[in-house]
Amino acid sequence: MDELTKKTLVIAMNLQRANEFIQDVLISIHTNIRDLEEKKAFADRNVEPP
Repeated sequence: MDELTKKTLVIAMNLQRANEFIQDVLISIHTNIRDLEEKKAFADRNVEPP
């Protein structure tokens, strides 16, 4: 395997890892938003009117 092919494979693997990391971050953000929305809805139901 020549040097250019090795470098290309390393770049491709790094891009794949970066893509997986970004997807994980987006999934975490989405999960946190849903969790906060559920907590807010629960809190809104349990707040006594002024």
